[in-house]
Amino acid sequence: MQRREFLGKMVGTSLAVSSLDGILEGEETGFEKRAREYLRSIMPSRQRIEDFITGQYGPRDKPPGEIFQYDSELGWIHHEAIGSAGFDGSKVFYSYESDGARKVINFFDKSSRIRTYGNSFTHCSQANNNETWEEYLAAHIQEPVRNYGVGGHSVYQAYRRMLKVEKQTSGGYIILNIWDDDHYRNLDAWRSIRFGYGSICGFTLPHLRVNVAQGSCKQIENISKTPKDLYKLCDEDYLWRTFKDDPILKMVIAAREGGRNISTALINHVAVSFGIPDEKIADTETAKKIKKIHTKGGYRKYYEGGKRGTILKGGGTCGGLGIDYEFYESSLLPSIVPYGFLSLSAQPDGCLVINPRLPKACPEIAVNNILYHNVRFDIHMTNKNIELNCKDLLLDPIRIVLQGTWKRRKFDWRGPTYHISQAGTYYFTKCN
Repeated sequence: MQRREFLGKMVGTSLAVSSLDGILEGEETGFEKRAREYLRSIMPSRQRIEDFITGQYGPRDKPPGEIFQYDSELGWIHHEAIGSAGFDGSKVFYSYESDGARKVINFFDKSSRIRTYGNSFTHCSQANNNETWEEYLAAHIQEPVRNYGVGGHSVYQAYRRMLKVEKQTSGGYIILNIWDDDHYRNLDAWRSIRFGYGSICGFTLPHLRVNVAQGSCKQIENISKTPKDLYKLCDEDYLWRTFKDDPILKMVIAAREGGRNISTALINHVAVSFGIPDEKIADTETAKKIKKIHTKGGYRKYYEGGKRGTILKGGGTCGGLGIDYEFYESSLLPSIVPYGFLSLSAQPDGCLVINPRLPKACPEIAVNNILYHNVRFDIHMTNKNIELNCKDLLLDPIRIVLQGTWKRRKFDWRGPTYHISQAGTYYFTKCN
């Protein structure tokens, strides 16, 4: 990968920051002037720092989104709030457990084997406590899922939080969710440098320093070790002394100079910050093809017109990563059969809904090893008959809801709801 391409990707999410004047190549005083000007523009007010420390941003029901509060190790964590950024401007309730996890709704009285870590897509910002994907998963598997996601966190911050929480527990399963630019965020020492003044989580954080030439990755602690340290961000001279050699600051300045193409005047200067001595391209066929594709303007342009093939089994022009049709092909059948033909639905109240909807072209179907409540089921059905084979020992009865009125073969039972309490085969016939 070319140095210019690598650095261009790194600044991709910083392009929303306000533009700066040109920078003369080799003019260090010019860089200092513009860097100081930029640092001054993102310098927080003392009131903003006070709000961040206390977690109180004015009236409790006024914040547009979630609220962040200072944490000496992680940079920030969430604070309880009622936001106004829900669907159609509705209120969103953010509540948390004593250990910092998002409020547990389903099976709150049970111990949790599954814990999730990540950024706002894990935290489920703009979703109420009972609307997170963790709560949907909990309802499906009938046990609590603890949500330790924090908006704005990098992969490294999520990893640090994971280490912190996991010291207090043992066993079970961990889900570390990585989204979009989370890995770029690992390089941020002060989030506002890349995201600008408007970032609601625009404070200092633990981060990584990468040296490509040496193949090293150094872990750096949050420089704001105490709440008092945050007020140093109001000191322009402190900002320059602390961040003048920060590679993200250099990239942002270079990006502002060059727009979407990183400034040629600063590319060497920025590259040195990452230990990249020379502009080299990996001498492999894959690297050459990637370069050719990007030179043509990306996958869509490269495969446009079908002259170079489609790579998608005749599916047509591919998308940004070239996986669109491959994704559809691999996911359609597993989705259509259980959710379409069988119409299986795991409900939050703990029941499994089955509603056969087989088309005329497929009058009969069978699916094996469907896992529900840690119990495997084989299902064979038509629109009028269901054979349900429960293959494992049940710890608790499972409630099956059949749409309409059904009867169990050879048993005096009719109705829509049936409780399965032991392994075995259950035959149901739909009543006319």
